[in-house]
Amino acid sequence: LINVRKKKDANETITLTWKEVNKQEGIIQNFWIEESSTFIEKLIESMKRYGAKVSKNVVKAPDLSIDDVTKKSYEKVDIQEVLNDIAICESELLGNLTIQ
Repeated sequence: LINVRKKKDANETITLTWKEVNKQEGIIQNFWIEESSTFIEKLIESMKRYGAKVSKNVVKAPDLSIDDVTKKSYEKVDIQEVLNDIAICESELLGNLTIQ
């Protein structure tokens, strides 16, 4: 096991990434697990008991400064360009939507 990733949404989705072993390709597994934080804690405890080295790398979202969200920071934004980008994204989505 080389990576455990928990999505920060209400779905409690966990992704396990396994390394290549004996020339067999590594795999990625996605699970929906209730109380996923508890699952991860127990997994880490178990791995440590068997001698695995565990490092916790949490990606922290960058902090926004107050200057990033002031009226002055938005004066440079071309609203028409934003609206055009939104229209392009909407048209692409409409062309690619499917129901499964």
